[in-house]
Amino acid sequence: MNSRILLLPLFLALAAAACADVLLGNYPQTNDSTQLAGATPVRFKAFRFINPLIERTLLNVRARVSLTSTAFGAGNFPVVRIHADGTTPGTVLATLALDSPAYAVGIFDYIFEPASSFQFAANTTYWLTLAGTNTTGGLDFKASLPAVPYSGLTTVLANSFTTNGTTFTASVINQTWEIIVAGAPSQSISGNVVLENFTATPLNRLVDFEVLDSTNNIVYSANNVPLGPGGIFSLSTVLEPGTYSVRGKGTHWLRRVVTDVVVSSSGATGVTISMKNGDVTDDNEVGPADFSSLALAFGSFLGDSNYTDAADLNGDAEVGPADFAILAGNFGEFGD
Repeated sequence: MNSRILLLPLFLALAAAACADVLLGNYPQTNDSTQLAGATPVRFKAFRFINPLIERTLLNVRARVSLTSTAFGAGNFPVVRIHADGTTPGTVLATLALDSPAYAVGIFDYIFEPASSFQFAANTTYWLTLAGTNTTGGLDFKASLPAVPYSGLTTVLANSFTTNGTTFTASVINQTWEIIVAGAPSQSISGNVVLENFTATPLNRLVDFEVLDSTNNIVYSANNVPLGPGGIFSLSTVLEPGTYSVRGKGTHWLRRVVTDVVVSSSGATGVTISMKNGDVTDDNEVGPADFSSLALAFGSFLGDSNYTDAADLNGDAEVGPADFAILAGNFGEFGD
């Protein structure tokens, strides 16, 4: 048989794994020392969480489960559900079905998949519940002790337990599970940075970038991004399509914000950020402290002990009258 045919399933599996993210979970477990014992339809665990930033496709949920012969014989198997938000788990949005392995007596990691495609909406809160199919008992959702904290793209907002299906109390036992979602496609935000009053090439000058949503929350940041020829830049982001603000700051330039940047599923182009020069002290204002710092370097050339790149505002490898003129022209200015 052609070896390439044999390798195809492995390649596809690796590609799928590379395109998946852990939304939330706490694998691997360190032990199986504690559990939710005797899970039933009314005795179960519930975990509240928020899906941040962008819509995500649910791939599967993995959970560590112990089945006794009693539970196995009576068909008391795990039930994994996703619920709408509320003070307690709300409407069932998805009931997941067993994918692998087949149920057996003992402790195993089981993978559950949605019966049909399910999307976690952006910035939306949900509940995950782990229950049993009947009241036989013998079904335990395992946990480590000490507890292994949850991590991923989000955090657990509530960890709750119920014995009657309606009244929930806080729990300190972190059952071993994880939610796997499809990896978000990346997009690029690109454009040009104009470094005002700078006569040297902007190539490889470092700029800090941030992207803010409509409520001014920072949803992306990248520090020390080198500019390309002519001041071009490109940021690889993972954002929900919408309108954002992009701000940038160079080492001796004031921070500037460009608003109303429309980001589609493929990104945004043509973003121009023009930055005022003179922020020698890099505190996002041009004031007396900048004059003092420039004065200390005045008359120096590249290679001198008192030369600093931050004071060489026009980039001509010396600190002189031209740099003082730039600073004086922008004195009293503040960045965004």
